[in-house]
Amino acid sequence: MFASFTQTYGNRPLLLDIYFRDSRLIEFKNKLDLNIYSFHNASPYIIEKFKKLNTVKNTELLVFNDPNINYTDTIKILKEKLKEHDCKFLFFSQDDTFSNDNKNIDFDELIQYIKQHKVFCLNLAKIGKESYKPSSIHKNTFNVFEYNTLDLTNIGYWGFDDTSYICTTNLLDVIYDEIYINKHDVWSAETYLSTKFATISMPRFLTDKALFINYNIMGKTIHGKNEYLAKLRKRGLL
Repeated sequence: MFASFTQTYGNRPLLLDIYFRDSRLIEFKNKLDLNIYSFHNASPYIIEKFKKLNTVKNTELLVFNDPNINYTDTIKILKEKLKEHDCKFLFFSQDDTFSNDNKNIDFDELIQYIKQHKVFCLNLAKIGKESYKPSSIHKNTFNVFEYNTLDLTNIGYWGFDDTSYICTTNLLDVIYDEIYINKHDVWSAETYLSTKFATISMPRFLTDKALFINYNIMGKTIHGKNEYLAKLRKRGLL
């Protein structure tokens, strides 16, 4: 099975409105077998709003209102859920992840390409360049460059972060190890991943387009908010 996972925090109705306007993101998710949407400390109003607007097929909701359950606990629960459903592939995105340069991408072709791999991780938010990895894999509507986490570190990206990706689920225990699970909050957990994968090599392929990016308009670490808002308006999502 091919699953997706998205988690929202507290009450952020604006992000739900944008999410359901994003026809390309919805189109991609509707091609998958299971779509998990998680609510972390959200009000009943937000959950009901989601249910009312939702057009994503095969959606399963997770609701976490226990104050003792933190962000990395939900990742641990996600891994258990994916094993329960025998999922082989995962599309991971945050609640502020929306479409970017994917208008001309053939999603069927992308999914077919992904399913050819037994060990695989594709960053969907960064752009790869042929000048750095000339042994690109050419497809009809996109190019893939065989980067790894050390390559990303070398060119100034984080080796691994909280941006959108697709991977084979057999890598999730490598990515989200026990040290990660014990970090509890998203900021220290993401910093741990960056530090860890600056010295550990793992596949982290890139395409020549950033397909789904985080629009950083809410949260504790907002930067470039006006630019992201302008981009959302230009795309008709806001």
